[in-house]
Amino acid sequence: MPSIPHLPQIYDQAVPVLLALTANWSHHPAPGSTAPPYRPAHRPLNSHRRATMLSTLNTLAPPHAHYDSCPWTQALAHAWHAVRNRGSNPKEAAHGLWPHYVHRVRTWLTAETPPTERAAQLAAAHAQLCATLPTLAARRRIT
Repeated sequence: MPSIPHLPQIYDQAVPVLLALTANWSHHPAPGSTAPPYRPAHRPLNSHRRATMLSTLNTLAPPHAHYDSCPWTQALAHAWHAVRNRGSNPKEAAHGLWPHYVHRVRTWLTAETPPTERAAQLAAAHAQLCATLPTLAARRRIT
């Protein structure tokens, strides 16, 4: 059985901690930095298992998700900056990020990306996040 039913518990335990730790991290991604090599599992996901996972995800989504089609990496960068620059509570920032996370997981499952292309997709998201973080920091300094 996939870990989808446990996703809220894993998320609630991990994401606030990660936001708090990385917000206090002094390292800033260098422009043009590359993502580490990703090695996701290369197992195919059959249609029955995907349907079961999506059905479970639908029950985990907030009733009024307030998802605004903001790209995942931008939503994550906003949560990170809220904790780092505005002193927001990491649990509250993670809570606001949850609808975006559920949407991201749903998108990942429905994209039917071939296993051989998953690492490239993760690396592209990582690069987009690294590009978004400095942009948001610069915008905050200007305004």
